[in-house]
Amino acid sequence: MKSDIKSIRDYKYIIVIGVSTGGPKTLKQLFSNLSKDLPATYVVVQHMPAGYIDNMSKRLNECSELSIKKAAHGDILRRGEVYISPGGMQCTVIDEYLPKIKIIDGQLYKGYRPSVNLLFSSVAKLNCNTLGIILTGMGQDGLEGVRDLKLTHKTKIIVQDKNSSIVYGMPSAIVEAGLSDYVLNIYEMSKLIKKLVR
Repeated sequence: MKSDIKSIRDYKYIIVIGVSTGGPKTLKQLFSNLSKDLPATYVVVQHMPAGYIDNMSKRLNECSELSIKKAAHGDILRRGEVYISPGGMQCTVIDEYLPKIKIIDGQLYKGYRPSVNLLFSSVAKLNCNTLGIILTGMGQDGLEGVRDLKLTHKTKIIVQDKNSSIVYGMPSAIVEAGLSDYVLNIYEMSKLIKKLVR
């Protein structure tokens, strides 16, 4: 069984991403510069209502080597794949031995569904190397989750800078709390990810 798990979990990092206003364009820029051979899997919370993520995922998938899809309950995380939380649902990751997506029709969490906080905090409970990325967006969703990730001592936090953010609310909250390890223009971010996971 352990060998079977190892063959499925063929990545070193779970990369969790939180984004809101300006997300589709920003995610396109990020994912179009990442290759499927990197030892990473990606889970994204994009603040959007139900019904929009299908089309956004398809458009992003067309411009990236990565396999990008709307996350479904029970999806096993795999190398080179991107799972975007459905709109209007809560998305977390469970099971440190074979990490998989858990989707629930839960309540708003601090005003958000999907919630960046819930996603990040769920990954913080797993015994996995992680990168946390906070991109453009309004408000402070992600601050609590980033704090939880930092407590694991197995993560680095990357934040989009003000100049390339459409709205500098979510990134600013992380920077002001002193929780960011890197603050970068979105055009430089893919290079850093490649460096950190290799």
